[in-house]
Amino acid sequence: MPRDPETKRCPFCRERISTKAIKCRYCRRFLDEEEDEDERDDYDDDREERGFDPAVRWLIPVDRSVWSLAAGYLGLLSILPFVGVFAVLTGVFGLRASKRNPKLGGRGRAIFGIVMGTLFTLGYLSLVVLLAFGKLK
Repeated sequence: MPRDPETKRCPFCRERISTKAIKCRYCRRFLDEEEDEDERDDYDDDREERGFDPAVRWLIPVDRSVWSLAAGYLGLLSILPFVGVFAVLTGVFGLRASKRNPKLGGRGRAIFGIVMGTLFTLGYLSLVVLLAFGKLK
């Protein structure tokens, strides 16, 4: 596929954008004119040399949103009272971060945090309501 002379790669998400762009339309990050495309390619090669292949990425949280990681762990800990609320909040922030930067992973962990946090928060709220109205002794 021939390269369009009016486009270049975004240094952050590697999508094709206009050479006149100030902000990437995909990852919504402002472009730094000083960063050279060759330097970004060297960085990508360095990542491959350090072992960021798919198997390693599956085991180690590489290129994932911090919010998504927190949501996943808080989702696991949401069995404890009040932790579920934080799992939902960090999950929402994790999904927003994934939407801003499509190359960032962690959507599954963010969704897990939202689901588990919601389930346990609703469970604890129903338990409190039952205890408050004397239905459960």
